[in-house]
Amino acid sequence: MKIDLIIPCYKAHDTLNRCLCSIASQTIAKDITVTLVNDADGTNYDEYIDRFEGMLDVQVIDLEKNGGPGVARQWGMDHTTNPLIMFMDADDLLFGPFSVETLRDSLLKEDNNVMITSSFLEEQGDNFIRHERDMVWMFGKIYKREFIHKYDIHFPPHLRCNEDLCFHKQIGFYLGENEKVKSIANDTYYWMENMNSITRKNDYEYYYRGSVQGMVDAWIYSIRDAINHNGNKDNIELFLKSTIGTLYAYYIQVEERKPQFEAELWQKCVEFYKTTFSLIRDKMTLADFNKSYEEAMTNAYARHKLFDCMPRTSFREFVRKLDKELDKSN
Repeated sequence: MKIDLIIPCYKAHDTLNRCLCSIASQTIAKDITVTLVNDADGTNYDEYIDRFEGMLDVQVIDLEKNGGPGVARQWGMDHTTNPLIMFMDADDLLFGPFSVETLRDSLLKEDNNVMITSSFLEEQGDNFIRHERDMVWMFGKIYKREFIHKYDIHFPPHLRCNEDLCFHKQIGFYLGENEKVKSIANDTYYWMENMNSITRKNDYEYYYRGSVQGMVDAWIYSIRDAINHNGNKDNIELFLKSTIGTLYAYYIQVEERKPQFEAELWQKCVEFYKTTFSLIRDKMTLADFNKSYEEAMTNAYARHKLFDCMPRTSFREFVRKLDKELDKSN
């Protein structure tokens, strides 16, 4: 079964050649069509078509206006037709020659599989960190196009960060009884370190401002979309019950480390609480709140996000303040 592998490109010439080499070395390279989506960076990518001729099927499509990786990925999906879809970033690599074959074989092993997520390795300095059972990043995953089209799962054009999270939340909210997402333990992808990444600039301002607020925007968009299109109500409720603790974990990071962005994030928390969390607020028990908090704190400490952070606001105070905001609007 043929695979469309879509790569957003923005000033990607320094790393794209090695990325394509890792694809060309795949055992099933003949079944892969690579689509380079030029995100209006003012350069030309046609040279890669000739460079990999006879080794890899490469095509280039162009965006008229820069839209970010989500828009580029969506453009790539809309202009390709193969039954299976994968994504890569232009500065990353596949883990080894069996990566794509492993993903495809796992997906096709059972008819009701609609997506496979594998482990992938993130380069951090001299080390690699393994990500397992990830449902945020696009890395090391393969999808059935039929499922994506069935539920109109898409990258929202207004999100320039956390668009991948939004995409995967939609998948989770639309999964039917006989549709499965499976995780495999195999490593299939290298997420390579980029010291010029926007996430590292201005003392990580992007993470504490754009990324965290973008995460909340992604939650709101995907939940509203699923509710409006008859998504799986049980999946939506389960996610909402677990989310309040995660929101708190990010809030106390910003409150401690980047207080200049705290007011902005607080307003985003209020927006989330009013527009989506309010749907299940009356169903939340003390045990539900405790579970959400404990799971979020465990995850945050395991990822080394809170070791130097002394919360200025307790979880109970955080929820009480949000409840007061909710009462104002009722």
